[in-house]
Amino acid sequence: MSEPRRILVPLENPNDEFATLLRWHCCLGERVEKGAVLAELENAKATFELAAEEAGHVYFCAQEGTRLRVGDLLAVLSPTVIEDARQFWAEAAAPTLPAAPSGPVHITAKARKRMKELGLAENNFAGLAEVRLADVEAVAARRLQT
Repeated sequence: MSEPRRILVPLENPNDEFATLLRWHCCLGERVEKGAVLAELENAKATFELAAEEAGHVYFCAQEGTRLRVGDLLAVLSPTVIEDARQFWAEAAAPTLPAAPSGPVHITAKARKRMKELGLAENNFAGLAEVRLADVEAVAARRLQT
């Protein structure tokens, strides 16, 4: 591995569009070996572990408790220590979401209230059919990292 590798939320069940990050099994920036368990996720039917496909330093792109879309950037595995993480996130967190679903987006009342407090708009959630409070907090956290 010569360049940082994106770790995306995997599709474990063909009927699930989302997974929740339950717990990280490593620390930010920690060096892990191939096969090491990085995180524990949960979809509608099961809890599953995500293992490193190769060795490297792990840099999180999501917080525990965050509900993520399959294909979202979960973490980055880098062959070296990343000194300036802020600059790195701007490049690494390029959108990976699929095209927006057809039809109206459903936004929960709590999510809409928090969006207003943070000055976020619906277009900040492209690709989601439903926006929950956890989704709003995840977008806000990503904005702080850049």
